[in-house]
Amino acid sequence: MHTNTVTRRRRIGIALAAAASSIALVVGVPSVAQAAALPDGLYKAPWESCVWEYSASGGRSYVSADRWKALGYPAVTTSVQFGREASFIWKNGTSSHEIFADTSRFMATPCGAHKLTFDEWRAMGAPTPVTMNAQFYRVNGSSTLYGRMFTLGETYYPTMRPINYAEWTELGFPTPHVVSRLP
Repeated sequence: MHTNTVTRRRRIGIALAAAASSIALVVGVPSVAQAAALPDGLYKAPWESCVWEYSASGGRSYVSADRWKALGYPAVTTSVQFGREASFIWKNGTSSHEIFADTSRFMATPCGAHKLTFDEWRAMGAPTPVTMNAQFYRVNGSSTLYGRMFTLGETYYPTMRPINYAEWTELGFPTPHVVSRLP
């Protein structure tokens, strides 16, 4: 096949894709970002066990096991839309393709950050993550992981500290940046 033919076909394909995207925006193809407001109720993101009481007028609050029992164990809705609206979406440094969601950022809950799979990220409408400074490190030649600016359970850690395996698991196994010395 001639190079000009390939280039021409690519241009046509790109133009058709752009036109389809424009039509979808004008027509209003449903997506998580365009979904109707959530009704009041109990929700959780698909990837976590934390339950949240959501009110369109008053925001959201964490529901502990004792609170859920006091409410009479009502049904909890697992919702991608709730995960999208309630999560702080971020990625670990500018060179990482790992995207995290955290519904409990700066809140006292037992839930931590979750590393999204591609399918989870796409189901949320492919939100653009906030790029954070690199938060997880491993010194070249060492097996110890270090982290800063992360939340575990109810505690926020703004400064650098070693992370054990249980904490690394709770954080969703973030890939550390390998460095010659800690920043």
